[in-house]
Amino acid sequence: MLLRTNETIENKTLNNFLTSHQYLIHDLQIDPTGTILVSSSSDNCLKFYSNKDSTWKETFTLELEENTNIWKLAWSPSTFGYVIAGVTFQNEVVIISQAFENKKMQWKQQTTVCSLPDSIQKISFSPDELGLVLGVADSSGILHIYHAEDPSQPNIWKKHSEIIVANTCLRAFDWGLQPNYPVMIITAAINRSVKIWKFCEEGLKWESIFNLGIELEVYDIVWSNFVGRDFHLIAISTEEALEIWKIEKLKNNAYQNIEKERIAYFTQINDSIWKLGWNETGNVLASTSNKGIVKLWKANLLGNWSCISTITGNEDEDNDDDDEDEDELEFEIGN
Repeated sequence: MLLRTNETIENKTLNNFLTSHQYLIHDLQIDPTGTILVSSSSDNCLKFYSNKDSTWKETFTLELEENTNIWKLAWSPSTFGYVIAGVTFQNEVVIISQAFENKKMQWKQQTTVCSLPDSIQKISFSPDELGLVLGVADSSGILHIYHAEDPSQPNIWKKHSEIIVANTCLRAFDWGLQPNYPVMIITAAINRSVKIWKFCEEGLKWESIFNLGIELEVYDIVWSNFVGRDFHLIAISTEEALEIWKIEKLKNNAYQNIEKERIAYFTQINDSIWKLGWNETGNVLASTSNKGIVKLWKANLLGNWSCISTITGNEDEDNDDDDEDEDELEFEIGN
């Protein structure tokens, strides 16, 4: 397969590169440092690429254990080195990391964190302040949380806690941090329940703080980094719109009067947003839709949010007949 980007952004041309996968690619993820890309495919392999001089080059192919096709990938924070969690079609979560073998560093399938009876909807590592912690959301409405007691040994994982969010599918969740405050998680189930939870060290349990009050089915939800602000920003994609919420800094035992405000609302007509992501500083939001459109959103000095860039994916019409078996991706950048 060929991944191709051929438009120019700020006078820099994006490069094409071959994945060498033989079958459908399920997921692509770039590590937090932006230097390594990993892809998963139906060919039961993970392929790794290194970014040197703005060019992606394949560096390693990991043949997974039998019946370990991975459809979803997630990188850990870079603090813990290169650790990847993957979700298989058998509802297992496996860990892949680098290991020193045969006098060199190689990628290795380390262990299985869990095997769940219900389909897994999302996985996400927590911020590094919490250690090497992984959340796993399933279709029964439970958020399972696992941790590696020794981050230097990513092959040993234990169950940390769980949140019984709802009696229906848990579609999305994200982690939230605030200085001098317990870790938080925001969850979104398909029953239109969007809740914020805080962790209570006593009893190792999670307490629901408040319900955000979303009236539409939620597809994704992301919490921005708490950097240089005295409030939180949470972005939510629903079946009809993209919403951005502002929530005041949380205080202990003062949950009833928390100030929250929806500061942006963008209706999506025939173009549902499926995935969201904040940049590291939490001032630019990226969204992807079911039409293959990526948009970047940012607020101006007055706090008004708008789309600042659009990336549209178009099928390449110039494929040679000899390349019919290769999928090509082409992107156009516009403002």
